[in-house]
Amino acid sequence: MHDAVKDVMNSTNMLSNTHGLVDAARQKGALVVHAPITFSDDYRELAPEPYGVLANVKNTNSFKAS
Repeated sequence: MHDAVKDVMNSTNMLSNTHGLVDAARQKGALVVHAPITFSDDYRELAPEPYGVLANVKNTNSFKAS
């Protein structure tokens, strides 16, 4: 799914901005938690007919828990 968002990520400098935000938060003592999104093999967590980004996740078999 990266191809769908990579241009916006680049134009907004998303990765560098995120890195700076996390560093600033840590310097102030904030706890930074990494929480990946994952789904079961059959996507039972989603509605029977997902829409929007969740439809794309299911249609591309993305974010399956290993």
